[in-house]
Amino acid sequence: MELSLPYWQGCIKSVPKKSTEKKPFSLKVNEHGLIVQSTDSAILESIHQNYNDDNYNYITPPPGRNEHLSTLLKARIRSIEHTMKDLCDMDLLDIGSGNDHLGRYFVDNHKINTYTVVDPSLRVKKYNDNLHLVREYFSKELFGKKTFDAIISLSCLEHVPDAYSFLMDVYSILKDRGYFFCFFPVIDRQFRSGDLNAILHEHISYFSEYSMRDIFQKVGFSIHEAIIKNDGVWLIVQKSYQRVAYLKPTQESDLLGDFYKNMNLSIETAIQKLNSETEDILIYGACNGLNNLASFLSDDVLRRITVVDGDPVKKDMYLPCISSKIKHKSNVDFKHYKNIYIAATSFYEEIKKDLVSTFGVIESRIQSIFW
Repeated sequence: MELSLPYWQGCIKSVPKKSTEKKPFSLKVNEHGLIVQSTDSAILESIHQNYNDDNYNYITPPPGRNEHLSTLLKARIRSIEHTMKDLCDMDLLDIGSGNDHLGRYFVDNHKINTYTVVDPSLRVKKYNDNLHLVREYFSKELFGKKTFDAIISLSCLEHVPDAYSFLMDVYSILKDRGYFFCFFPVIDRQFRSGDLNAILHEHISYFSEYSMRDIFQKVGFSIHEAIIKNDGVWLIVQKSYQRVAYLKPTQESDLLGDFYKNMNLSIETAIQKLNSETEDILIYGACNGLNNLASFLSDDVLRRITVVDGDPVKKDMYLPCISSKIKHKSNVDFKHYKNIYIAATSFYEEIKKDLVSTFGVIESRIQSIFW
């Protein structure tokens, strides 16, 4: 099934054009049992090359640029330190973080030997001799015979064209019993509910909890820890020499089929909800899912939508498919709106709790836009 979706590049600073660019989008299950994009190869190649553009706009802000993500990053750092115990004289590799924020922390706080960051979108200057910056796409050939005690990759794996080959390269340059720390989306809940937040052109590979475990163990990693929360997984794996595969061949195909069916229901549900509103409409979450949904809405509905978000960085910016400025939650009169629709469904419970406890919104007025 081929879709036509807006090309998501994050929130923008200027008023959107009247007609937002759409591109084909399709998914399949590949030979490794992963759900991956089967979109036209020319489109996928242009997306891949875009990371090397000096004007590339990060859809996930690099470490240190977002308050919520900075809080999460501190938890990731504590987890790495707890797992590694002693980082003295170790060599660490960071794949795809977008800057040297994490590297500076480890260089400044631990007596590591080297911290290497490899990312085609790097735009930072040299910090010191222990922190190496490589503005390239990751491959094992970049490092010759060098190996690493630990490798870190945050919000990167979903972007790579071939996740299996990527993981094989990671495995090959890890020292014996070395750790790989990574964070990426898991799509079980989103696909089963037809959540439009799940899909975007920059995300090439889509992992369920089962396919995630299957592919890492197939490569030769043992799973040390997997914490799934808010449709993402913090995964710690260790290099081992036992390869295990247990994925049922039809499992991901069934999940993909469920997504296409439930996505259509989600779109119909959202349109019915918004069409039933006769006054101004408030939607919480300046996110990809809302931008996808907006491409299906009528001009009358779009004109009445106000988008609110808890991230101060998004204030006064725009979603590419909605022409009204994004408001920060502290600047919204929630009593003015009959209902409050949550589009950022990965954080549905947290947003609802905040609306009730901080802003006094009656819980019955809060609902998901998609179900």
